[in-house]
Amino acid sequence: AEVDEHHVALLELVQVGSLYHDDVIDEADSRRGVPSVNVRWNNLTAILAGDFLLAKASEIAARLGVEVAELLAKTIGRLCEGEILELRYAYQADRTEAAYLAAIEGKTASLYATACRIGGTVTVIGVLSGRSSELDIRAVLMKGIRMQGVFVGPREMFEAMNRAITQHRIEPVVDRVFELADIQQAFEHMASAAHFGKIVVRL
Repeated sequence: AEVDEHHVALLELVQVGSLYHDDVIDEADSRRGVPSVNVRWNNLTAILAGDFLLAKASEIAARLGVEVAELLAKTIGRLCEGEILELRYAYQADRTEAAYLAAIEGKTASLYATACRIGGTVTVIGVLSGRSSELDIRAVLMKGIRMQGVFVGPREMFEAMNRAITQHRIEPVVDRVFELADIQQAFEHMASAAHFGKIVVRL
């Protein structure tokens, strides 16, 4: 399916609106290195701002047709279910892997799935060695998902990737930043496969 700016705006509004709510629930004081809305103003403002963004997303979805509007409603519902599961097992170190996967399936994963349903592209940059999983190719084909791999080879490719990231204002997901003196800890963190996003070593 051809994706236009309305589809992109729809998903971004849901993402940001849900993050405003998450910051209130988690009592977070920052988001991506800057003060969160609930800290800069207050919880009420953050909740209302999140509600407003979700309402605008619903307005866009209604203009895109019944199927997209229904999909959006189900996605917001799944985000709420995922957050409820997250709260149920909060601070429980013995939470099972199944419970963890169920929670994230209803949060970020559900939003990614919606992006794919309306014609999104899944781009995989790099490969985590030592990890494998089964992929049902039929689910990919039936949903019309576009998948592409991006592998960084020589220096020229690496520089081209960084230029593209800068030009399109892409914000890579960073799990944790280590100082060069702590590089052994960085390798151990990578080996644990517990990270989500990039592991960065500051030079």
